[in-house]
Amino acid sequence: MNRLSGAFALIALAAGSLALAQMPPSQSPPSSAYPSSSPPRTSTSQQTPSSDEQAAKKAQMKDCLAKEQASNSGLSKQQMKKHCEDELNSKPPKD
Repeated sequence: MNRLSGAFALIALAAGSLALAQMPPSQSPPSSAYPSSSPPRTSTSQQTPSSDEQAAKKAQMKDCLAKEQASNSGLSKQQMKKHCEDELNSKPPKD
């Protein structure tokens, strides 16, 4: 009787493993891929910015953060960063 229940358990385990192996993997992105405060941005019409554009945007962000910090607005660093990102994203790119 012990052999029979052991064999039955082994068959059930193998069948369950086979069923799981045939399921497609989930397509959800990793939880650390996007910050929780802002949704991912998708744009099909924009090209990847060049290194010069990235450097210019980084400099603008640094200037904005310095200006916010100097104004002593009482915002946290994260709030200042969000404010500056919003401000930079609302400006049209210079051509």
